[in-house]
Amino acid sequence: MKKHFIYLLPILLFAGCVPPKEKQQNDVVLNLDDPIYQKILELQDQQNIEGLFSFLKEKDASYRYAASLAFGSIGDAACLDSLLPMLKDPVPEVRIACAFSLGKIGDSRARDSLIAAFDAYPDLPPNNPVNAAILEAIGRCGNEESLLNISSVSTYRPSDTLLLYGQAKAIYQFALRGIKAPQGTKKMVDLLTSRIFPDHIRLVAAGYVKRTKNINLIPYKSRLHKTYINEKDPYIKMDLAYALTRTADPEMLSLLMSELTSDNDYRLKINIIKGLNHFPYGAVIDTIYSQLNNPNIHIAESAAQFLVDHGLPNDVRTYRQYALTELPWQVRSRVYEAVVKHGPSYFMSTKTGAYWEIRDLITKAADRYEKAAYIKLYGHEQKMLAQIEKEGLMSEDHVLKSAGAEALYMMMSQDQAAKMGGIKLGLLKKQLVPFVLKGFQSEDPAVVYWMAKGLNDCPFELIKEFTDFEFLTAAKKAMSTPKDIETYNELLKLESKLQNKKYKPVTPENKLPVDWNFLKILNDSTVAVVETTKGKFEIQLFLKNAPLTCFNFAKLIQEKFYEGKVFHRVVPNFVIQTGCPRGDGFGSLKYTIRSEFKPLSYDAEGYVGMASAGSHTESSQWFVTNSQSLHLDANYTVFGKIVKGMDVVHAIEIGDVIKSIKLKS
Repeated sequence: MKKHFIYLLPILLFAGCVPPKEKQQNDVVLNLDDPIYQKILELQDQQNIEGLFSFLKEKDASYRYAASLAFGSIGDAACLDSLLPMLKDPVPEVRIACAFSLGKIGDSRARDSLIAAFDAYPDLPPNNPVNAAILEAIGRCGNEESLLNISSVSTYRPSDTLLLYGQAKAIYQFALRGIKAPQGTKKMVDLLTSRIFPDHIRLVAAGYVKRTKNINLIPYKSRLHKTYINEKDPYIKMDLAYALTRTADPEMLSLLMSELTSDNDYRLKINIIKGLNHFPYGAVIDTIYSQLNNPNIHIAESAAQFLVDHGLPNDVRTYRQYALTELPWQVRSRVYEAVVKHGPSYFMSTKTGAYWEIRDLITKAADRYEKAAYIKLYGHEQKMLAQIEKEGLMSEDHVLKSAGAEALYMMMSQDQAAKMGGIKLGLLKKQLVPFVLKGFQSEDPAVVYWMAKGLNDCPFELIKEFTDFEFLTAAKKAMSTPKDIETYNELLKLESKLQNKKYKPVTPENKLPVDWNFLKILNDSTVAVVETTKGKFEIQLFLKNAPLTCFNFAKLIQEKFYEGKVFHRVVPNFVIQTGCPRGDGFGSLKYTIRSEFKPLSYDAEGYVGMASAGSHTESSQWFVTNSQSLHLDANYTVFGKIVKGMDVVHAIEIGDVIKSIKLKS
């Protein structure tokens, strides 16, 4: 399998490429044993902008480079005035680091300086990594005019791979910000469908045509079809498959249906299933039913999720019949959700019967994640409030308690409840208020989070039913920061809404001090061997790219923290996630670590990143990607990659357990 990431980081390839004894002041060589570099990392960790400014004037380019890159991890626009001049630094690597950080900060005030810095150095050829980095940075902070200008460039030759990559990344970054134009789509299709361009460029274009909302791909369906038929790269092909569904062309449907019955990558099939909603329901539903029994659990789950997302009321009886067959609980629970979600009021006997069956499944289930999946289904029916409380909120198990709270959130956030109007809606509001109050008073971070989020997202403005908000103040005081930072910030968002103020999340201050002596147990060849109930996989740690994150991870491994932790979140063809002390995703430690953003890309399977609730909220939870996930770039710290046992990663299901993690070099 191709390793696209080798193309993506020209700036970091400079680090360590020159032997220390030959190092000159213009060489960028970073050494974790260097006390000055350690100081820069500590200032970055402390978010000390003022302290970092002095290193931008160092004679040694290594320190200017490290300081420039540090501002990207900090992400504070307050550094713009000092950082912008670094675009004129005599050393290209420093200019690249500066461009990355300006893009990550995302402030529109950097746009003109970035444009002026493009191709401003006659000592470098036009096709150089500085220009590529500037293009991507403009994609992160530019406007519609910038997009049109970048999209209209047609003079780059196929050999100008750096410029083409920067152009593609820029257009993709614009799209992630909701800025798109037909010219950008045409450019990305041109890059994707021509084999004269390298795969790492085409991969970005493939991600664009899959992920960008509300773009018209119909004019390009023949080209996309031909490219798909001949495509060899698995990552490009799976994104192309979804793009083909967006054309809604019957010929494409016939092709994609045949792919579901062939011996193809399971991730390709998942993308096809996810996109079948672009075709008439009647033309695809039998195929969806057939995939509910697919031996690959991730494919079967995706088929069941299709019923949840796109099911029809008249078919709920059929869904229920499938739910009564022998299906894995991950699939059955979703099929039942399709029944209770889409079942109209005049199908009362079907819905009532389904809920009796769900209650029986909860009673019989031995797995707490199975119980939780069924408890969440109560959120589709207000008559099940008592069951939500009894089987969820009153449970001593964090996973079940969280499931009950999420069920309440579902009840508060559904648009169909808002459409009830009149007496029915009034009764629902009256019933919900005491449950919401109890939730806030529980002091459980997961329960409080879902209650606050429910009031924030409620389409029928349940918040107006409350006249006294002392419960909100008390809930804030009960949260322990940084441990409960996600919940605390959701409470702040609710408070800001009530006070008509702009919401600004809090960044935790309590962080883990760096022990540089401990860090010496790690080196460039250190691997973490993870033994799970499904088998072993190995993580190559990216010590140079995320030293403080690797330090935290290694420290927790040495303390045997991860032993017995479950994979509490599995999203088919996206990620598996673990490291939560509670097992429900709301567990954390008494400290947080800072984000370490670098110009690395989640452009393949097997990247290991830190889970977070926003920048600088990382603690113990981490994830592994199942396939390319370019939208995560520079948003989640990358600190490793799977080098052995990716088949085990693909096999992981919710509830699988980490037996041990050991470090080896």
